[in-house]
Amino acid sequence: MQTPLERQEAGEQIKQFFSLMQGLKPQSEERSFKMLPGALLEQRYLMGVGKDAVGEQRLCDNCERMGMPPAQLAAFRARLPEADSVYFGYEQSEGAMLFKACPEFRQNLKQAQAARSAAGVPAQAGVPPAGLGPVLLRLAYKWDLAQRVQAVVAEYRCYPELPVTGIFERLGGLYPASGEPPSLEAAERIINLALRRSKAAPMYLEVSEAGNPRASFDIRLYASELRVADLHPWLVAASRSYGIAPVRFDGFFKQVRERALGHLAGGIDRQGRDFLTVYHAVQ
Repeated sequence: MQTPLERQEAGEQIKQFFSLMQGLKPQSEERSFKMLPGALLEQRYLMGVGKDAVGEQRLCDNCERMGMPPAQLAAFRARLPEADSVYFGYEQSEGAMLFKACPEFRQNLKQAQAARSAAGVPAQAGVPPAGLGPVLLRLAYKWDLAQRVQAVVAEYRCYPELPVTGIFERLGGLYPASGEPPSLEAAERIINLALRRSKAAPMYLEVSEAGNPRASFDIRLYASELRVADLHPWLVAASRSYGIAPVRFDGFFKQVRERALGHLAGGIDRQGRDFLTVYHAVQ
């Protein structure tokens, strides 16, 4: 039996998604855009809700109505008791719209930070002290309604209190030895910019998916209080490196330039391509 979302085209699927989300009272909302060779993908949205405020059954019901494959739904349900919050969203992919449900385990991070403090030893050179990390912070269950065989699970692992030197070291380790990928150059420049606004090192996560070459980063930059406009030189450079037409990028950038910056993601995607994603406030 088809779910309501399966019976709709992409635009209508997005409308139906928001209809399903009505009444959930999001704790947070983000939009994002993604650049990769030959493509600028702008239909991307994520909202977070508190698990206890919504209830596990309603969360599972929403996943089912969104067309989540049965195996993923069973896995999501099994992990839900450990979660503090859940994020629902969609993201445009080439020729498809992916939907996602992401349980987040903040308690894991709190426990790791408490253990690190008790040990009295900070992370050094990109490698946390033995037994203190990395920490599984989020799982992202993603599926394509048109081709459910493409369902994947991304694991987001946080490196708590990793110093900036460690962040740069780990970033370099995500890529092949040769070349200067656009996402790496942009990340290094943007991190340095953020540090001039906020002296504290940003939260650093790495993302992987079983069965494909994805190896990427996610860097939380809220504390820097930057706007997307502040990133303009490096985003333009990245867009040109990806072969995105200037008129296409420049026209879109004008729409989001005044939005508050949230976080930056990039690295190698599941097809082995370099990519860069900018998350920003909804308004």
